[in-house]
Amino acid sequence: MHHLPEPRARLHHATAGDPRRVQHPRAHGGRGAPHGAHQRGQGAAPAARHEGGDVRGGGRAHPHRGGAAPGERRVQGPRRHGARRAGLGRRGYDTPHRPPCEERKQPSLGYQGLRVPAAVESGMVQLHIPEDCNKPVFCLRERGRQLQRDVQVFMRDQMIVTARGAVLANLNSPQRSPEIDVVKFCLKKLGIHVVGQVEAPGTLEGGDFYPAGQDLCFIGMGIRTNDAAIQHMLKKDWFGTDRVAVVADLFDRNQSRMHLDCVANIASDNCFVVRESILGRHNPKRRLVTEYKKDANGVYRVTASQVEFGEYLERNGWHVIPASEQIAEDLGINFVNIGAGVLICPNKEMCEVIESFPHYKGRVHYIDYSEICKMYGAVHCTSQVFRFPHGTEPGAAKEDPAVDATKIGRALIDTVAEEVEEEVGAALADLQGKIERVAPPVTQSTNEVLLVCPTQFGQNAEATVDNEYMQREGPCSHMTDIDVITSAVEEFQLLYTALEKNGVSVNLFHHELYHGTPDAVFPNNWFSTHRNGDGSYDLVLYPMAHPSRRRERRPDMIDFLGKLGGASPRRTIDLTNCEEDAVYLEGTGSMVLDRVHKIAYAVLSSRTDDALFKKFCDEMGYRAVGFTAKGNMYHTNVMMSVGTGYAAVCFDHIASEDEAAALNKILKQSGKKVVPISIEQCNSMCGNVLELRDGSGELFLAMSDRAYRTFTPQQLYTLLQTVDHIVHPEYNVIESLGGGSVRCSIAEIF
Repeated sequence: MHHLPEPRARLHHATAGDPRRVQHPRAHGGRGAPHGAHQRGQGAAPAARHEGGDVRGGGRAHPHRGGAAPGERRVQGPRRHGARRAGLGRRGYDTPHRPPCEERKQPSLGYQGLRVPAAVESGMVQLHIPEDCNKPVFCLRERGRQLQRDVQVFMRDQMIVTARGAVLANLNSPQRSPEIDVVKFCLKKLGIHVVGQVEAPGTLEGGDFYPAGQDLCFIGMGIRTNDAAIQHMLKKDWFGTDRVAVVADLFDRNQSRMHLDCVANIASDNCFVVRESILGRHNPKRRLVTEYKKDANGVYRVTASQVEFGEYLERNGWHVIPASEQIAEDLGINFVNIGAGVLICPNKEMCEVIESFPHYKGRVHYIDYSEICKMYGAVHCTSQVFRFPHGTEPGAAKEDPAVDATKIGRALIDTVAEEVEEEVGAALADLQGKIERVAPPVTQSTNEVLLVCPTQFGQNAEATVDNEYMQREGPCSHMTDIDVITSAVEEFQLLYTALEKNGVSVNLFHHELYHGTPDAVFPNNWFSTHRNGDGSYDLVLYPMAHPSRRRERRPDMIDFLGKLGGASPRRTIDLTNCEEDAVYLEGTGSMVLDRVHKIAYAVLSSRTDDALFKKFCDEMGYRAVGFTAKGNMYHTNVMMSVGTGYAAVCFDHIASEDEAAALNKILKQSGKKVVPISIEQCNSMCGNVLELRDGSGELFLAMSDRAYRTFTPQQLYTLLQTVDHIVHPEYNVIESLGGGSVRCSIAEIF
């Protein structure tokens, strides 16, 4: 571990009045490119390590630094993300080095060992303190205009620097939007190429981005960077790498771990520091990686999905250096990598952990950054690094033409190899399509499902009109929106983990605030899939009663459903135009299907139209068994569940005794062990259970813990005669506020 001395290096193009100013390492967003990452990116100013270990641009100073020479008065900066400001200490007020300032002679902003220039160009960007205010501000001057902004100590979030160049962010907090204007202004003055800017509904913050060379980059998706921004950048090719690893925070979503750089950082070309509290395939706080890779046409396609972060790193040749929770809380992970495995780190313990790791071959420099850390950010948050494309920096030697020819030859060989591989692959696919497929047996239960993580869950005001299971009063009704989402996500990850441990193939989606879908966690209502005897499948899209539920039919999810197993559905039956006539049939919520015996059961309600129900049955070859309920039973799957060998039914809810007797008879004729449940048990979601198949083909039941505890021992004994075991995660908040339970949250894929 090396202690960085007080930086004394000269900045080549500093303003004439202050030749001693040194560029600060970057703040919150683009990373100090590891192992030479992005040396060939476009339009980037250079960054190199100079004497004293400081990071600086080789040409002009950056606008996002503030600087005070050692011993000068230190001026307090804003706390990260709008948190309460913290004093920066009172050491060393009397210094002879006071840089000039047009407004009046004041010290530039200083932070311990590293200083930031008070001006980018003389007269363009200055730090000054007005007579009536002790709060430092940037004074931006352009053609006589003056704009004032809070000092931007944390410069990571406002942009990312990809292999293509600088991409301006769209910050999650509206009050921080002026920071983008400052960065945009400064980049223009510095002549740095801007690839583009993320616009609403996309949100992007630089703390979620890590470049890892020309082949790969990492982008976090969570409470600050959303999927809309990532998909937009993928479509525009703003990342510029062959592969993009999207590291999704779906289950944790904690403010103290808001960004990817709160939980991970790149130490060298083969070492990745990761917060140990998120590691592990079944860890409740785990991150899941979806990898996108460019195809032959330059379009990003998913090549891996829902891979645990640590497992993904190991698959790609990284050695994981676990960081303790204490180190992470002390911002030890928030170091900056300035290339070749050279790190600037604000935490001594983190320095020791990295240097003692056997696979790490770089060098770690420690700096005392404790005062900045009081504002909940550290070296990585306060730095932004740019690099010239390799060989374009001043004085760079030109490559030998023979080397260029060798590179061209290798590129041609690679291209030919890819073309041959594509042709062979196409021929094999064509041959496989001609092979007669053996029709799979029709089964009641599946091993593949679709789930939507409730990342923007809330009580749907529209649905409270006709869903009596949504509790308007009670403990959950007094929870804040954030508490509701946090609790719902915690419960959901218990369900996800239970299914994953049982070998169920889970296709995981999530939703954002801009989707306007508070009930998205219940995806079984708007679609169903059906496997045909020849191995093909049909897709059915259903009409939904409430506008917010209709918005759940997102194009990306419909596109996924249209490519199951790499094949298109034989038929897509779209019933959604019935919404224009206020006629509804809400999927496997409205209907409970016996897929083996081709019987559809439905309680008729405002959400389940009798004529449309019968039309579905005629189209799909099912026998329609409809009945009426006492009161307003909004969905059939709340009072009834049918598996391979069982049927749990609340006969007490059926209005007519004759209908109840007829239903019981049909169920027994189809070989079901009938488990009658009471109205009280129905209210506890004992009817909202689902049979699935585990990885070995064994049947099991999924239900909520409340439902499991409400079943009697005799009822559980009867159910366990038909299935191997039962999983029952806690699901209280989702049940209480959403009016649905575990079965509603699982959309089966056949």
